[in-house]
Amino acid sequence: MKGQVRCFNRLLIIGPGDVLARFLDSSWEKTMPVRYSEWLEHSRTRAACQFETTGKPPLIELTSLSSRWPKLVFLLDWEV
Repeated sequence: MKGQVRCFNRLLIIGPGDVLARFLDSSWEKTMPVRYSEWLEHSRTRAACQFETTGKPPLIELTSLSSRWPKLVFLLDWEV
């Protein structure tokens, strides 16, 4: 990533415990260009992680992911 702009992201996911558990067991990270991910919080109904992307936040990928998990709420905070 040398010479490229890095985007620092924090994703909060909220939803029913059973749906959230299935989501966390899925390979959701593979659908987004995520680097250096780290879980910050995990409870029965919410989870938060931080990760890096190159250049911009993964808004298109997150929109697609969110449409596949309609019972979950995704909140993304980012800084370039």
